[in-house]
Amino acid sequence: MNDEQRAMYTAAISLRNTEVTLRWTRTQLFFLIHSAGLSFVVTQFKEGSAVRFGSCLLGLVLVYLWWRLTMRIQHWVIYWNSKLAALERLEPIQEIRIFGGREYIHATGGIGTHDIILGLISVFLVAWLSLAITALAAL
Repeated sequence: MNDEQRAMYTAAISLRNTEVTLRWTRTQLFFLIHSAGLSFVVTQFKEGSAVRFGSCLLGLVLVYLWWRLTMRIQHWVIYWNSKLAALERLEPIQEIRIFGGREYIHATGGIGTHDIILGLISVFLVAWLSLAITALAAL
C-alpha cells in the first residue's frame, strides 16, 4: 500500500468506527426513551384513555424511527467494510486481511450486533403494539 492508500484506509477505518459508535449511542438513547415511555404510559395513564392510546402510537412511531436508523447505520457499516476489504486487496502480498479474509467472514457469520439490536427493537414493537391494541379496545 502506498501512502495515499494507507491514508484512505485509515480514514475509512475511522468512518466505520464512528458509525459503530453512533449505533451504540443511538441504541442506548432509544432504549432509554422506550423503557421510560413504557413505564410511564403503563403507570400514569388509565386504561381506556385516549392519551394512553396516543402515547402508544407515539411509541410505535419512535420504534419505526429507531428501526430505520438502525438499518441505515448497518448500510454504512457494510459499505465501509467493503471499502476496507477492497483496499486490503490492493496489496497482493499482504498476509493479514482484517476485513476481507476468511477469519473475518467466519467471525461475522451467525447472530451479530445488528441482529441483536433488531431483536430489541422487535421487543419494544410488540410491547407498544400490545398496549395500543388494549388501549384501543378499552376506548
